[in-house]
Amino acid sequence: VKALRFKWLPILAIYSGLFFVLTLSLMPAVGMLESEIAPLGFMIFFFTLTYQIPLFYNVKGILYREIFGIAVVREIETSSTTDNEQKNVEEKMQSSAQTSTEEQQSKPFTANSSSGSKETKKTVDKTDNDDIFTA
Repeated sequence: VKALRFKWLPILAIYSGLFFVLTLSLMPAVGMLESEIAPLGFMIFFFTLTYQIPLFYNVKGILYREIFGIAVVREIETSSTTDNEQKNVEEKMQSSAQTSTEEQQSKPFTANSSSGSKETKKTVDKTDNDDIFTA
């Protein structure tokens, strides 16, 4: 009772809405009761029930979770093979990064800059600390 003390009005509003939808879905069956197509009205009612019953239980579960603060804790299990694969990938990335930086340091940097129809090539030696050009 203490958990629901301040929740009566929202709960009443939610269940009233569900009851209203149930009443609306019953209207075709009641309206067609005296006619020849009464089975069609009941088919419509039972079809709408296939959506309303799961909706009712899902709303009930969501309300329970929100009122009582229940949370789902998920733990991801990793197998040793995936850990080893992850380590291998990280090692390959580090080694490729080291080789690419070594290649960049050994080769001079060239950049093409075009203005109009003129093409100029700029070469910067990475060993000269005063004129380092980084992109």
